[in-house]
Amino acid sequence: VISDDEDSEELNPLPEVKKQKLSSLRGHIKSFSSNTPQSTRSPTPELPKAPSNLDQFDQWIDKYSPKSTSEVAIHSKKLAEVKEDLELMISGDSPYRILLLSGPAGSSKSTVAKCLGRELIPAIRHTQPSETDIIEFTNDDSIESTVTQFSDFLDSVKYRTGKNLSMVLVEDLPNVFHGPTRDNFQQALQQWLYKDLFLPPLVLCVTECEFPNDGPTSQGFNIDNNFIVETILGRKLLMNPQIKRIKFNPVNMTLTRKCLTNIVSQEGDLFNNIPRQEILDKIKELSDNGDIRSSIAAFQFWASYRSKHDDSRKFISIGKEPSISLFHAIGKCIFGTKNEEEDDITTLDKVLNDFISKPNILKLGILENYTKFNKANYDLESACDIAENLSVSDLFGNDDSSIEFAARSTRTVFRNVNVKSSSNGSNHSGATFPREWKVQRGINATKSDILRYIETELKRRQAYRTFQDSNLLYGYYEPIINKQRGSNPFISERLGGPFKEVFGDSDIVPDEEITRDRYFKTSNIKDDDSSSFDSSDDSELENDPIVDTDADDEAGDEFGDDD
Repeated sequence: VISDDEDSEELNPLPEVKKQKLSSLRGHIKSFSSNTPQSTRSPTPELPKAPSNLDQFDQWIDKYSPKSTSEVAIHSKKLAEVKEDLELMISGDSPYRILLLSGPAGSSKSTVAKCLGRELIPAIRHTQPSETDIIEFTNDDSIESTVTQFSDFLDSVKYRTGKNLSMVLVEDLPNVFHGPTRDNFQQALQQWLYKDLFLPPLVLCVTECEFPNDGPTSQGFNIDNNFIVETILGRKLLMNPQIKRIKFNPVNMTLTRKCLTNIVSQEGDLFNNIPRQEILDKIKELSDNGDIRSSIAAFQFWASYRSKHDDSRKFISIGKEPSISLFHAIGKCIFGTKNEEEDDITTLDKVLNDFISKPNILKLGILENYTKFNKANYDLESACDIAENLSVSDLFGNDDSSIEFAARSTRTVFRNVNVKSSSNGSNHSGATFPREWKVQRGINATKSDILRYIETELKRRQAYRTFQDSNLLYGYYEPIINKQRGSNPFISERLGGPFKEVFGDSDIVPDEEITRDRYFKTSNIKDDDSSSFDSSDDSELENDPIVDTDADDEAGDEFGDDD
């Protein structure tokens, strides 16, 4: 840094420069550059001596990003699973066309995909690694919409096979919060699945998160407050047999601590003035949030501050709080935690902080799953106590005490239940998503059908049907009469669909806009004045197949385990 005294020195006025043409100076420039030795250059002002590590101001996230799969902070079994599926997709021996990697931020999804792509693609092509091994989609500022841009991108990379084989990586999604944009995005992926071509492997990385929402949609489970695969792609696309989904868990403490410790050994000049115990304590603190990128960034800011200040108590912690998924939250309320350093009070504090804005879904989750504790092998009195406590929690209304009473009372009851350790694995059954949301979706679908039926009857017959009559009388008996009077019988269901038992799901069930046209498809007759009771039009009606009601898959995911 140049001092103020040096700036204040008087400078001699510069002599007037004679203007010359650039061409006339060409010879002088050449002679000067060839004859002037290095030692004759004017000395530069003295600056403070730079640290030995010249790139100390680089972002550690980029500086220490993994160059190979051996450096990625990921469990070995998860790495082997991703590698196996991706290797089969690259070689063309896999039934999957899309590999979906989902999980929280900083769980090494895109990192492991890029490292595997750089290792596997050259091996299959028998070529040297190049920048075209991975083609990544990015949302740039273009005139066309992001959905059109994404569709064009998929069309442009569909021939990246054979000698031009590349892995297609998608991290940057279009604006899926906009309904039509989300529908078009899903349609683009659907078309990719059914193209009659040999396609390159498409890897889709989705970072899932939840948003606190105080609006009218906060009580639902949709993309407005839950940015997860189920709400982004929809269950129809997610259940496609050509999509393989691999769920990533937050990075565990051991892998994060190992990564931060390695950074300390590489940045010796920065950590020399910091007490070793203080460094270890900070590493332990940052290793608990599950987001390795956030941990590295926070560690760099802390180290930069602490190396220049003796007192770190004034430093504001910028570490990321660990997030808890719905199934983990339910498991912590019912089963507790396996972390020996935490008690039930601390564990439930974290759960309540994450779900204080969505109390209903957590209480319904406890109600749905409390009977699965120890596979329902516990005394009836404990079960009755939990049911009673959940009922009492409803008396608090929307107050924060409602969810706190439900969670803490449930954990208190199960803490006193003796559970024998099982040699066959977990003592508990898998968790299921609350069925309340399925019921609510059915109610919404029925309301939508009834309102549409009222509007149709008013236009076709100038007959006004009340909501109650349409629901209890016309919407139920009219399809039955149509079926019995028709010469060519067809199956038509009641408004809102048939009555059936509601089963729980082992996966999250998002709120979706359900379009049900079975009833109205049979009533769409070209003559608006014709009555649905008239058997003369039966020949024009389609035969709807009878659809059996299948129970949903049993719960498969276990809960309560800390990653």
